[in-house]
Amino acid sequence: MNRFYYLALIAIAGLASRSEAHHFFAPEYEREAMITIEAVVTGVSFRNPHVRLDLEVRTSDGTTESWAANSVSPGTVSQRGWLPETISIGDTISLYGNLGSNASRRLWIQAITLADGTEIYPVGRLPDIIED
Repeated sequence: MNRFYYLALIAIAGLASRSEAHHFFAPEYEREAMITIEAVVTGVSFRNPHVRLDLEVRTSDGTTESWAANSVSPGTVSQRGWLPETISIGDTISLYGNLGSNASRRLWIQAITLADGTEIYPVGRLPDIIED
């Protein structure tokens, strides 16, 4: 009985520490604010907990802004055809997703279109018509 108690305690402690390390969608991204951006990839991080792209986005006045775009885990995107070599630094891509909260220059990726027209949907397929 004593052994079971200690094993249960260790399992609960492990779950608690894991859940504290993760963050929620709502405080970081706007669920209803969907945008499309064209960008040049300046960095790729293909590791847990989320795939991340660092981006350079040209604004309408010709200046550039640094953005960060995140997606789900590498394992999940790999199952959908997005491999570590799919997107490289210097690639020009189009991204569609949820804008970061508080007008931050961040995006939660819903879809990516590569320069050759290949489309990637890391978290599901979008409707045929996307309204911006």
